[in-house]
Amino acid sequence: MHPHRKIIGLLLLVAVVLSCNNNKLKVEQPPPDEVEFIAPIGKKIAGSLLSTLKGELRSAMEKGGVEEAITICNTKALPLTDSVALNSSFHVSIKRISNKVRNSQNAPDEQEQLALDLFTELDSSGDELPEFYIQKITGETTAEYNFYKPMRMEGLCLVCHGDKQTMAPSASKLLGKFYPDDQATGYKEGDFRGLIRIKFYEPTQ
Repeated sequence: MHPHRKIIGLLLLVAVVLSCNNNKLKVEQPPPDEVEFIAPIGKKIAGSLLSTLKGELRSAMEKGGVEEAITICNTKALPLTDSVALNSSFHVSIKRISNKVRNSQNAPDEQEQLALDLFTELDSSGDELPEFYIQKITGETTAEYNFYKPMRMEGLCLVCHGDKQTMAPSASKLLGKFYPDDQATGYKEGDFRGLIRIKFYEPTQ
C-alpha cells in the first residue's frame, strides 16, 4: 500500500478531536487546494533549516571536533531554528520533534505525537516514509496547519547520537553535562530520527 494511503487508513478518514487546555481541537487532513499551497512552502522552509543546521555542525566539527559540535548544538540549534522561522515570509514556528528527545523543548505535544506515531508505525512496518504530512487543526475561532518532514539519522550525527558504548568519552561527558536526561542515543545511520514540524498560523474566515 502506498504510504500516503496507509496514513489515511490509519487516521485521516476520521477527524481526531483533542482536548487541549479545555479547548476542543479537531485534527484532520486538509483539502487538496490547501495541501497544494502549504506543501511547497513547508518543504522549502524545512530544507532551509536542515541546510543551516548541517552547515553549523560541519563548521563546528572542522573547528574543534565532536566536543565543539555538541557545544554548538547546545547553544545554537534552537536559536538557529527560530531564525529560520523569522526569516520566512509566512507566519510560522518551527520545531524538531522525536520520540527520543535530547532537549526537552523538542518533546511533542498531542498533535505532534499523532504524527510521530504515524511515521513510526510506517517505519516499523518497513514502508517508505512519505515526503511530508500535513495536519489541519481547527478550534472554535482558529485554523492552523502542521507540516511535517521526516528526518533520518545521517553518519555525521552518529558521533553524538550513536552507540554510547563506542562514543568518545569526551563526547559522552559533555552530553551528560548538557543533557542529563538525554534519550537520543543508540541510533544507526538511516534510522528514523523524528520530524521537522512547521506550524502555519491562519485564522478561519
